[in-house]
Amino acid sequence: MRLIRQLPPLIGDAEIVMVDNLSTQRYATLFNLSEGARYRFIEADVCTTDLHPLFEGANSVVHLAAITDATSSFDTARPSRGTTPKQPGALPRPAPTPGRR
Repeated sequence: MRLIRQLPPLIGDAEIVMVDNLSTQRYATLFNLSEGARYRFIEADVCTTDLHPLFEGANSVVHLAAITDATSSFDTARPSRGTTPKQPGALPRPAPTPGRR
């Protein structure tokens, strides 16, 4: 993750807070961070953690949390907030094409 290493010279003395549940086990991103930079790591899931206290006073927030391995995302699938779970295997019907029956 190059971003967390390239930010310190650009943001001065600002604190960089990293929130990760470590589900991908990419611990190496936590090593060899820029010297003199203020980093804080919080092991938590961004889907279930109250992030408001972390964002209070923040000038910027960069969201990089994602499951990049599509295959394993099916193992941890859950309905998104604000949506209704659908029947397994059910696909939405396509919208009708105007002029066709």
